[in-house]
Amino acid sequence: MTGHTSQNSIEQILVRARSLISKARYDEARKTLEMGVTLYPTNKNAWEQMVAVNLALKRPKDAIAALEHIIKIDPKSERAWTDKAYLHLLLNESEEGEEALERSLRLEPRNQRKWLLLSNIHMSSENFEEAIAALERAILLDPNSATAWYNYGLCHFLIGEYKEALGAAEMAFAIDPELEFLAESWLSIIKSGLFPESEEFDIVIAS
Repeated sequence: MTGHTSQNSIEQILVRARSLISKARYDEARKTLEMGVTLYPTNKNAWEQMVAVNLALKRPKDAIAALEHIIKIDPKSERAWTDKAYLHLLLNESEEGEEALERSLRLEPRNQRKWLLLSNIHMSSENFEEAIAALERAILLDPNSATAWYNYGLCHFLIGEYKEALGAAEMAFAIDPELEFLAESWLSIIKSGLFPESEEFDIVIAS
């Protein structure tokens, strides 16, 4: 099989798959693409369509498997690492999601939204020092992010750094006053000057 013939064949498969997808015939599209990736396992476009079809069929695990093939073909695919991260997080696979997100950030370190997502993962795992480091990157990229400032203050509160917490909260409220109601319980503790370890309060992460 010549390279020209091979290219024509995979193109025919992809055209057929796209036509089926446009008609919402996802099962048939998946079978077509399975033939394509079997014959041409290094074709990135075929695997990308496989991701889309599996998502349409609500098969996130299979979509992740297709993304892993894309990453083998192109380890520097920021989009593939990002999509993999979101799918793992959707499935509550936080460890895998965090790893994929960190790989994505190495390829695109100036994406403030992803630093915020990483900080949320760390906060959910109670890794507040790591969350603070991620939030500092987010704030550096967008100093006017009220969400980043709020969560930055909350993290400092949770590790007992109340002065820093209050300063960050004030920055957040200056940008978005509506965030203040989220912090009522822990702000009242700071302002009272009393920090009993047994104090119960509601913690709400801004998003």
